[in-house]
Amino acid sequence: MVEIEVCQRLMDRRHVPEFDGKGGYRMVEAPKYHAQIKDRSGVWAAGDNIDDAIGNLIRHHPEEFGVKVTLLEGKHAR
Repeated sequence: MVEIEVCQRLMDRRHVPEFDGKGGYRMVEAPKYHAQIKDRSGVWAAGDNIDDAIGNLIRHHPEEFGVKVTLLEGKHAR
């Protein structure tokens, strides 16, 4: 089994729109997340949320998980 560790990135933020309750929006800071294989600090990825960080980790390091990702060209009825 491969164990993935996920945490918020300490100094990495992004700005996202938030409804201000008066019909407008304001920009607020939101955290980014870091995912890595436990005890393998060189095998990591980041994302805007936990799922995004884990997905990026698997997408960028598929060999670490024993998977092959194949992009099918064109549109498919799936």
